[in-house]
Amino acid sequence: MKVNKTTIFRFLRYLPLIVLVVLLTLFVVRNGISAIDNLIAKFSNRRWLTAAAFMGLFLIKSVSFGLPYTLLYIAIGSIYPLGWALVLNILGIAVNMQIPYFFGRSAGRGYTDRLLVKFPKFGDLEGFSQRSGVFFTFMVKFIGLVPHEISNIFLGSLHVPYVKYMTGGILGLLPGMVATTLIGISIKTPDSPVFIISVVVVVLLVVLSFVLYRRQVSSNSPRI
Repeated sequence: MKVNKTTIFRFLRYLPLIVLVVLLTLFVVRNGISAIDNLIAKFSNRRWLTAAAFMGLFLIKSVSFGLPYTLLYIAIGSIYPLGWALVLNILGIAVNMQIPYFFGRSAGRGYTDRLLVKFPKFGDLEGFSQRSGVFFTFMVKFIGLVPHEISNIFLGSLHVPYVKYMTGGILGLLPGMVATTLIGISIKTPDSPVFIISVVVVVLLVVLSFVLYRRQVSSNSPRI
């Protein structure tokens, strides 16, 4: 297969970012929440600098599959008051949704077809695409069948309007984010009602997303 100079140039241009993403992802995955704690410990008295560091991690997550949302939600919840934690996590979600979306838009329909082959579960949600872009994006993000970075690329490749994509995406992730943030806020008191209720809500959201997915699959199945 012949590789043109443009492809090589693009690869070399993004190589430093790729290396950085891989190294940071391996570091965070290996050490868990303590890794984030160590990264921000020096800036614990500088909340704005810490917030900027978290936005950087959300950006890294947009091109990395090893850094889960849950880890960031809990870490932010364990550091900031509830109001600020929710605001920062919403901003983080918005930051995370940018790069994959525009990559998908530039990739075109051919990339959509390849994603449908590699991730056939997207096809199971085809029924939702007949409705508004906000609703379709909401269901894709809420059900969460595949990594969010992939679903962001998918939605971008379908050219879902940007405002509808952002609105539906944030709303789709909001329930799980709020519950997980509350877990982070109460993580030092696991016997507290807030912690227990938050864990129960997260479990219920997982069950609900599975039920919605199964119903959609059933509705798409050919009837005899």
